[in-house]
Amino acid sequence: MAVVLFLSGFVARLRTLRWLGRTLQVVGGGVMVAIGLLMVTDRMTDVASLIMEAFPALARIG
Repeated sequence: MAVVLFLSGFVARLRTLRWLGRTLQVVGGGVMVAIGLLMVTDRMTDVASLIMEAFPALARIG
């Protein structure tokens, strides 16, 4: 019974987020292309350094 209640709420939330799907795909694709271009042009290290300077807490994650 608890599983049915959980799943019905979960499905309802998924329906409300469905309209975001296409936007997230387009944005994700753009990010992938941008990262690919940074890697091909050998600028990924420069961007990573800028991010580490802006957010030093990220260095502690791994």
